This record gives sequence, structure tokens and C-alpha cells, in this order.
Amino acid sequence: MAMDILLQGFIYKVHADRIVQQLQTQQHLGPHQSLGVALQEAEVRIGLCPQAAQLGMAVLQLDPSRKIGRLRQCELAQLSRTIYRLWHQKSSANPAALPQPA
Repeated sequence: MAMDILLQGFIYKVHADRIVQQLQTQQHLGPHQSLGVALQEAEVRIGLCPQAAQLGMAVLQLDPSRKIGRLRQCELAQLSRTIYRLWHQKSSANPAALPQPA
């Protein structure tokens, strides 16, 4: 029970705004980086759920090899909101399946 509360607290700290901020930073610093690599970096830096990131790209039909510098700001915001929504839904359905915070 205590772990569920801690996990929920961790997920709420990584809001969609924080995800989009991380992606925008990566877009600015490494525009030739692929979207898939950028999301992997976000997994390491902010604790993003890799399953939610992959599913978010699939739902929006974004190619992981597409350069992050070619994405518009609205696409990054939509991807971030989608990842956050999927992550939150997954955590509500099965908290044990999510990666544990470091």
C-alpha cells in the first residue's frame, strides 16, 4: 500500500509539462537526434515510462527515427500529453507493472 502511494506521487511529479519541457530542450540542443533516442534520454533524465513513450508514438503514428528538430511545438505538446495520459492510465490499472523510481 505504501509503495502504491509513493509510486502515485512519483508519477504526479512528472507532468505533461515536464515531459514537453524535456523534449523541447532536447529539440533545441540536438535537433538531429531521432525522436526515439530523445524519448530514451527523457526516460533517464525524468523517469519517463518507456512503455508509455512507445505507445504514445504508436497512437500518434510518429516515426521513432524522425528527427526531433523536425517536429512542431504542437506535436511535442500532443506527444507529451498522450504519454502522460497513457502512463497515468497504466498506473491506475496496474501499478506493479510500472518502472520503479530511482
